Amino acid sequence: MRSISQRLHRPDWQRLSLQQALELLWHTMGVPEKFHSKFEIYSVESGLPDAVRFTIYRAAQEGLANVLRHSALRK
Repeated sequence: MRSISQRLHRPDWQRLSLQQALELLWHTMGVPEKFHSKFEIYSVESGLPDAVRFTIYRAAQEGLANVLRHSALRK
């Protein structure tokens, strides 16, 4: 329950860029340990409004959660 609660809080937007926040999400969700994978972002606009950055972060979070939930590696 604590893990879910912590993932619902958005990262410190004053300290993290969108790319850094997504990379942190990638690692905290354990993707590299569960899959042969590579984190790569080609272009992230700086200066995006917080609402857009928040939406992108939440979409990535939901997508990764779905991958983990529906994969054969789920415990």
